[in-house]
Amino acid sequence: MQMRTDMVQYSISPYIPIGMNMERVESIKKYLSWKKLQDEIDGLKKDKEKLQGATLDIKDSKEQLAIFLVEEIKFAEQDLREEIKNWINHFGGTEMICMEKLIRLKNLQDIDINVDVPEKGLPSGITKSKRDKEIVEMSEKMETLKNKQEKLVPEAQKGKGQPFVEEFFWVSNWEKLSPLFFDPISVDGRFLNLENEVDRELEKIYFRLGYDKLAKVPFYKPLKIGGEDYKVPLSHGHPDYAKSKTEQSFV
Repeated sequence: MQMRTDMVQYSISPYIPIGMNMERVESIKKYLSWKKLQDEIDGLKKDKEKLQGATLDIKDSKEQLAIFLVEEIKFAEQDLREEIKNWINHFGGTEMICMEKLIRLKNLQDIDINVDVPEKGLPSGITKSKRDKEIVEMSEKMETLKNKQEKLVPEAQKGKGQPFVEEFFWVSNWEKLSPLFFDPISVDGRFLNLENEVDRELEKIYFRLGYDKLAKVPFYKPLKIGGEDYKVPLSHGHPDYAKSKTEQSFV
């Protein structure tokens, strides 16, 4: 059993009862399936962002630059025409401004991307076609995962903002409390009664989430129960703990 060294417990804190029944247990299962899909979606989003910012193949980059150059030349031609009209009609245009725009147009027209942009020394990465294909595939996969998520959301929660709000709180609370107890516990820190069907299902989820592997938070001083020292408390409601409450002391 792992023990935490960064914090200790000074007492067994009372817990806020959260009533569990089979319906709520099933909703927790649905939430966990929904969350697993959400984690996949979040991972794909990050991968998509990385891919969108990835270094492109230099040949593809030059093709994109050539397309941009054509558009810039069209804009410069139109800009020059409008400036000459203004100058001729005395609407504010001047010879100097017209010449500046003419020089810019001529400079743009003289550019040859294939000659003027050398490939040597420049980084080269993924081709644009491959990047675009992978981005489309990621987007489609995210959409598929979202559709699967939607099927898990209860009808009463659909269209009402973030789903599984209560279930998120229950599971988060469970994770925070689990390091405080040696035994598997319910979402509120209650000892599990394994003769009860609901608690048996909660125990399965507890182990599925790996809460038994969380490092335990020890007491400031060992808890003595029945002459034996316990570095971590037994669960609330544990028979051994309940029977020996009068015998416990800090040493």
